[in-house]
Amino acid sequence: MSILKDTLYLFDPVESRGMRLPIDIFFRSLATDRLGKSIGVILSGMGSDGSLGAKAIKEKDGMVLVQDPATARFDSMPLSATSLIVADIIAPAKELPAKLVSLIKFFPTISGDSKIEIKDKSNLDKIIILLREQSGNDFSLYKKNTLFRRIERRKSIHQIDRIQDYVRLFTRNPVEFRDSVQRVANWCYQLFSGLNRNGKR
Repeated sequence: MSILKDTLYLFDPVESRGMRLPIDIFFRSLATDRLGKSIGVILSGMGSDGSLGAKAIKEKDGMVLVQDPATARFDSMPLSATSLIVADIIAPAKELPAKLVSLIKFFPTISGDSKIEIKDKSNLDKIIILLREQSGNDFSLYKKNTLFRRIERRKSIHQIDRIQDYVRLFTRNPVEFRDSVQRVANWCYQLFSGLNRNGKR
């Protein structure tokens, strides 16, 4: 199963036996087609199918929800996913639908030419300073609007209204810090890979 331009396509299995990993295949396809609008959900199951696909979704700035392994009848798939990525939400399966709906409702709509207020820019600069001090990476030269959109998405995931409150979370939560560094680094890698392929500097 794959998706192209919002249309779902079904295929006969290529491998008649063995490990087919259909969830990985679909999640990768979803990440490529929907980019930052991708949402993957991993529930109880055996093996590691879905983990690499979930990683592909996260690399495109999408969201991944994982069933709490402690509540899963078969915890292999949730454990494999959470060992590879930082899931946006981990919760019992029965709680995931409501959490997803709440998360989508909270998501802001930000255009590429949105103006950043001085107060928001100040807090964004604080995050850039923290990233530089803790990771050694200087993101101050990158487009502020792009960085700001990524911060807005992280605020939405945590259902935080004010950017200054996110700065507090950012400084106190090492998991959030690690995930943010990983996301921004992935974005920068994709940006420069694209420029190099086009022969630009």
